[in-house]
Amino acid sequence: MEQRYRYTYAVARIRYLEKELLTKPFFHRLIEAPTFEDTKKLLQETVYGLSEEKEFDVLWEDETRRVSRIVRELMPEMRLTNFFGYGYDIFNLKVLFKNKLLAKRGLSKNWDVLVDMGTIPVDRLVSIVENEIYEYLPFHRWDIAYLVKELIAEMEKDTLDTRFVDLMWDKIYFKFLLQEAFASGEEFLVKYVKTLIDTTNILTFFRLRVRDEEKSYLATVLIDGGMVDTDKFVDNYQENLDGVVKALAYSPYGKLIAEAVSSFEESRNLSVLERQVDNYLVSFVDRCRYVMFGIEPIVAFWVAKDIEIKNLRIIITGKRAGIPDELLKERLRDVYA
Repeated sequence: MEQRYRYTYAVARIRYLEKELLTKPFFHRLIEAPTFEDTKKLLQETVYGLSEEKEFDVLWEDETRRVSRIVRELMPEMRLTNFFGYGYDIFNLKVLFKNKLLAKRGLSKNWDVLVDMGTIPVDRLVSIVENEIYEYLPFHRWDIAYLVKELIAEMEKDTLDTRFVDLMWDKIYFKFLLQEAFASGEEFLVKYVKTLIDTTNILTFFRLRVRDEEKSYLATVLIDGGMVDTDKFVDNYQENLDGVVKALAYSPYGKLIAEAVSSFEESRNLSVLERQVDNYLVSFVDRCRYVMFGIEPIVAFWVAKDIEIKNLRIIITGKRAGIPDELLKERLRDVYA
């Protein structure tokens, strides 16, 4: 209990910040605005107000940076301070490793998309990858290093798909993140990471079915450590999808997987599945609004902000493209506010 009281100030700060979160009716107002300029004017009422000619992509990045800084400041110890920054390191590593793969094939490298919100400065990370001194990565622990070596070995193959790089870095990331969660002693954080692992595996299962990948490929890229054994995905990969529904029926994802299979068989539209997974994550953290002491409200706010920015991207992109209002509303994720 004493550990939970460490978050007294943090929870009070989060409760105040939650007042900034956008509600579903407000998202609908943005969608129903007669013109794109009207949508921008409505955003001026929020933390997403545009100043001068700032681009929306910069706006989303600035808000993500602000939230990242706040969350790190609220964490009571260094291990937890870095917890939400590792994902940006992994994003950068995906970019850098794909750059190496493309350069090997005679294509130019692209540094423009690297983000400076991780735990490792971008220039240092570039140096680590370019000079292949991977032991300086926080993810290069003795029980994870073999995954990095496996990825490097696979990159020697001329036929390797760049998506394999993404999947392998996800595997490295979640294995590391789960270790960090256990080391923190925060039970909720462990459950949160396990949920991320399972939902990532669910998405991978369906994405690879769309691409007609081999079962052996799925077995290679699935992430261990979740609440669902990866064998349940592998064993049912080439079977009728009713098999995976039955295999996960009594897991926390029974309803999610049933809805996912239903929508997948109807349209094979992965964007619908991605929305269903995001909605599941919102429902997972929804209980955190009643927690008075502990890390739960911080995690919930992090998830809420991520979903909020996704919704805004959907609306802004859709309004620019002239997508009908009702279709945009269908694409919105559930909100925490």
